[in-house]
Amino acid sequence: MSHRIRTAALPLLAALLVAGCAARTGDADGDLVADAPSPTAAASGGRAVPDLHRVAADDAMKRLAGQQLVGQARYVADAGTPPGLVVRTEPAAGAAVAANSVVVVEISGEGGAEDPAGVTLGELAERHPEAFVGTFIEAGKTVVATNPGTKVADWRARLDKAAAGAKYEVRACKHGWSELAQVKSTLTIRDWSADASKISFGLEIDASRCAVKLSSTQLTDADAKLLQDRYGDRLLLDRNSSAGRT
Repeated sequence: MSHRIRTAALPLLAALLVAGCAARTGDADGDLVADAPSPTAAASGGRAVPDLHRVAADDAMKRLAGQQLVGQARYVADAGTPPGLVVRTEPAAGAAVAANSVVVVEISGEGGAEDPAGVTLGELAERHPEAFVGTFIEAGKTVVATNPGTKVADWRARLDKAAAGAKYEVRACKHGWSELAQVKSTLTIRDWSADASKISFGLEIDASRCAVKLSSTQLTDADAKLLQDRYGDRLLLDRNSSAGRT
């Protein structure tokens, strides 16, 4: 059998290959690592929500972060999807959204929105960012930080079950999880100064302060002022540490 390709067909083949490469990017093993924004989304400076159907939850969140989008987990019951895999997203795959937008990621879980047996307070808060910012330890007991507007009475039975008889406290935050997650995502752009790209820093949502904590020993006084002016009490600066560098 002849393996020669007619010369006239080569331009068409090359165009098809280029188009395929523009649509998605693979690593050295050929695995999909990112989806390119749609032409419409890219032209408007936005992002296209990637197709995450049946992708592992952790990988889905990483892919969203890689496109500067914020993934918010929601556990649902879906008999057709194995536990731990994504069922669907809101907005749906292909939708054009602005950078740093929150994308709700519905994840198949045993019992759906019901929590697994033995879940701790910390795990409960992590599973439900629609209600909680997170947890922290203070004076030997767990403190659960809630989003503004969370009706604690609706969660009391689940909190009590997760506490398993231990004492805990509930405090309401001024800023919710999704707002703080968006601040965290925005900070990765490093656009607050001309030298921001050279600075190493760590980022985390600090439930005890209801704020995003940025840790870096490289921040100048000018950097600190610019950041604090921009984000106000949504940002906590730690200039004595740079743990978890970004």
